[in-house]
Amino acid sequence: MTILVPALARDGGYADLEVLHASWVRYAPTVPLWVAWKGPHPPVVPGATLLEQAATHTHGCHALRQLVDTCDDETLVLLNDDMVLTPTTLALLTEDLADLRARGTPLGMVGIRSNYTAGPSNIRRGTAWAADNIRFLEEDYVLPAPWVAGTAFAIERAAIQGVPEGWSAVHWWADSLLSYDLTRQGRSHWVSRAYVHHIGSQATGRDRWPYWQQTSQAWLREHRPDFAAAMGWT
Repeated sequence: MTILVPALARDGGYADLEVLHASWVRYAPTVPLWVAWKGPHPPVVPGATLLEQAATHTHGCHALRQLVDTCDDETLVLLNDDMVLTPTTLALLTEDLADLRARGTPLGMVGIRSNYTAGPSNIRRGTAWAADNIRFLEEDYVLPAPWVAGTAFAIERAAIQGVPEGWSAVHWWADSLLSYDLTRQGRSHWVSRAYVHHIGSQATGRDRWPYWQQTSQAWLREHRPDFAAAMGWT
């Protein structure tokens, strides 16, 4: 298992990444951490493997493509740089991956629950059956999902290398496209019991949301009309 993180300097520094790194040092120092960085200088994250992003990279999925192509580990954990690991994140994820593999079902994306993410991985979208007023009962189970958000997930290297490269060409809907292509290959998606804390809106910045939405949708309409049709954009 290797953690892959695209990192972007903000206001001249890597404050978010440094918090993620601190949680990694405390809770998972034996798990390799790879960081693809972009900024005026490399981040100071002792113990991590650093890759400088290409000058042509314009968003995080470009950096993730670089990391996936460079790292040869069979199990990849992709995280935004504004995530914080907990004491049980990787232990629970490892257990859940082993259980899912034992079932013999080809795996797609295995989402990691979070407080600020989209779709089934969001802990605030739980059922009405809350336990102790702060937890949903479903958080104690590995659940099937139609798709998984790209903020935090695990995937087998063979799976992500076996789909078209379109997911790394766009910023918005990259996770939906990856889920879509993996589903068409007969792979199933799941949400793990594992949890990471997400600061939220740091990896992209809200000010760029309209731009990412417009440019990503335009690219997908032109290059992946099948996906655009599945999304109801026709």
